[in-house]
Amino acid sequence: MKPVRRSTQPTSEVPQWYVFRSGEAKGPYTRLQLWEVQEITARTKVRRGEAEWQRAGEIPELASYLNQK
Repeated sequence: MKPVRRSTQPTSEVPQWYVFRSGEAKGPYTRLQLWEVQEITARTKVRRGEAEWQRAGEIPELASYLNQK
């Protein structure tokens, strides 16, 4: 059995997150860009792709990060 090779290059995330600010959708952003560029909070309205708008704190994937701040 051959050993499994892992990629040495980091996998880049596809920008798929949108932020609702000042009455308009902005994006797409990666999750990292949500934190660094948009500086989202738990109350920031976001969506992934064409999903419904939700507060970032209601999305488990984002809430776990927001709770670490």
